[in-house]
Amino acid sequence: MHYRIPLHSLILCESLHRLDVFEHHEIVDLDSISNQLVGSSRRHDLVPIMYNELRHRVALKLSLGERAVVPITGLTTDQRRQLVALASNQGAYVYMLGTRPESGTIHIRAYATMQPILPLPVDLYAHLRAKRFAGITIIGDVHGELDALQQALDWARSRQHFVWLLGDIVDYGKHALEVVEVVHHAVMHGEASMVLANHERKIARYLDRAHNVRISDGNKVTIDALEALTDRERGQWTGRFRALLSHAALIQQISSISIMHAAAHPSLWSSNPESAAIEQYALYGESDQSSGRFHRTHRWVDMVPADRMVIVGHDIISQFPLVMTGTLGGKVVFLDTGSGKGGKLSTADLRFHEDTLTLECFKQY
Repeated sequence: MHYRIPLHSLILCESLHRLDVFEHHEIVDLDSISNQLVGSSRRHDLVPIMYNELRHRVALKLSLGERAVVPITGLTTDQRRQLVALASNQGAYVYMLGTRPESGTIHIRAYATMQPILPLPVDLYAHLRAKRFAGITIIGDVHGELDALQQALDWARSRQHFVWLLGDIVDYGKHALEVVEVVHHAVMHGEASMVLANHERKIARYLDRAHNVRISDGNKVTIDALEALTDRERGQWTGRFRALLSHAALIQQISSISIMHAAAHPSLWSSNPESAAIEQYALYGESDQSSGRFHRTHRWVDMVPADRMVIVGHDIISQFPLVMTGTLGGKVVFLDTGSGKGGKLSTADLRFHEDTLTLECFKQY
């Protein structure tokens, strides 16, 4: 049996052998920490201090959705159990590599069975082709609709497609917490990725106890479900949610196709991109408030270059996926068709054909 070691996981390792299976930055060990801090690994009097630093680094890496690989040589049984509890409380996966199982871990005896999952590289087109994906299924705003999401994921798997979610997976629908769990599993196991959206940003600010967070009726559905959890359950869900957001990009580019949640600011294709404006558009879209009232606009569509396609959610402008062509010839696909708000969940399939990625079909659930 092959174990595909996911991201967002703690790996306890009995031996220093075969640590080369993992990336160097993933390994957290007492000797290296001691050398970094005091220039020696022989200060046994400082071991308790070094262990506290090790635990801090493990917690930080897991909070970012990373893997933390810890050789357990020199750690007491109690210290190992503390690390397992720490990872479990953050909702991370926990593995034990070696001959003896550890309570609370998935035990892997043979190193040959390990296949760590790699984060997505810069050259996504080449990476996905090398991984034998036949295409990409883009999933619009889910908004807590678990059954529809499961159907969309099943469809993507049946076509050997990688999955990209357009964000807004939480709020409105009654299964927002479960949706996050499903998406977290898919992303950490290398089957999917997600772009950041405004509803995830709002829930993250709520979890950070940020001031002046205006809670909408849609947000309240997720927040009420969170507050109904036990402290341990809420901590695990929050850990997975934060890990998921750590792996979410604001904008994803693959071939000539740009994927983002709401809108593309025109400067995205200029020689002087405006970072703040690009982020504002990607999360919240384009608006006109010159009359003193909020009015969403789509003038940005006319600024998409002729050789580009942009795929977004956020705006419900049709019951079905809609393709608009701007004045410059660029195309924009609007995929939000009201999932969680009385409508359906829509997906778009992009298919690899030789050296191109083309829009093939839409589906609804």
